[in-house]
Amino acid sequence: MDHNTFGRLRILLRGTGDLVDGNFVSVEEQVAIFLGILAHHKKNRVVRFDFWRSRYTVSLYVHAVLGVVLKLYDTLLVAPEAVSEECDDRGVSGRRTRFKFTKMESLLV
Repeated sequence: MDHNTFGRLRILLRGTGDLVDGNFVSVEEQVAIFLGILAHHKKNRVVRFDFWRSRYTVSLYVHAVLGVVLKLYDTLLVAPEAVSEECDDRGVSGRRTRFKFTKMESLLV
């Protein structure tokens, strides 16, 4: 995850007021533990070793961050928009591309 994205997620989770620094674990470390388990599919034992925390501490903070993320599901999850039938998936160069270009991006290319 990009540092800027991690910072924004941390600010968003801290801004709710539900996620606060613990006695020995900061919000940044709580989010890093959560992302280590969720995004990298690490086991509790591996994260415990990486952060030098007990199994109870890792489990406690993963559940705390998960609770805050679930409260923010309206903000974090956006319904996908269907691509129209008129959409041509050829980019500016005439090759097939994975993503549609916006008008501004096509001017920059």
